[in-house]
Amino acid sequence: MYNRCIVPKCALTGNGAVKGGIILGFIIFGILALGLGAFLMYAHNSRRANMTEYQGTVIGIREKMQKKSYLLVKVYCPVVKYDNGKREITADHHSYDQLLGNYCEGDLVTIFADPRMPKTFYFPEENGKACYEAIAAFVAGAALIIVGIMFEILIG
Repeated sequence: MYNRCIVPKCALTGNGAVKGGIILGFIIFGILALGLGAFLMYAHNSRRANMTEYQGTVIGIREKMQKKSYLLVKVYCPVVKYDNGKREITADHHSYDQLLGNYCEGDLVTIFADPRMPKTFYFPEENGKACYEAIAAFVAGAALIIVGIMFEILIG
């Protein structure tokens, strides 16, 4: 009798399958992370391309306590009222931050808002910032792929 299986037995069971699955897992998750990074970068650039400058008035400051490195810090989110040419809109800053507490009610400010998402705004100094989430996803994806390849080379 002869064995009809073309694939070596060690590739189907035992260490071969485990090693191959681990390597493939690193590479697949790396590719997914790179895809996520590409999507986040596309969304970020699309938002920036559609931004329109408006003049608004700070009508309030939201505050909350946030945990950062075992410390509780107070973070702020300015609320601005502006006119987009069609109607008056009340919008929140896109995130909470410690530095945003420098604004006071009644301050006249320049903001950037995407007409597709008018209830969220950015300050001019934030408009040119990189998308750190996308950069982190790219780095993580590349690292996972490199680890998968190194695992194949060293242990394979």
